[in-house]
Amino acid sequence: MSKLIDDLFLFQSVVREPSDGSSATALQIERLRGEIPEPIAAHFFRQIANGQKGIAYVRNGVCGACHLRLSHGLVHMLGRTNELMVCESCGAFVVQAPESLVSAPLRIPRVHRVAKRKERAVA
Repeated sequence: MSKLIDDLFLFQSVVREPSDGSSATALQIERLRGEIPEPIAAHFFRQIANGQKGIAYVRNGVCGACHLRLSHGLVHMLGRTNELMVCESCGAFVVQAPESLVSAPLRIPRVHRVAKRKERAVA
């Protein structure tokens, strides 16, 4: 799945950058089209043809394509599965950003504070 995600990001960057019309770019595009499975390619190319991003990273529960917050269920599934998910708002494929893939959450020890008693003035 990681190779597919890398291919989708590479294809998106090649298509979105201004091309010089070289044959190397055309060969790279055709090679990438051949490596992407047909159902995924159809949805991805439709997004690109409409001027939208085909794939985007999710950071802090926010889609990188439309910048809207995703549902908690979708964000949870992104962390637990290796499948491509689709943003409910813009339709782009979403994957969890590499920097947010942490194996175990950082545990910060709890500090217990002891309340100080006010001293009474002895009269």
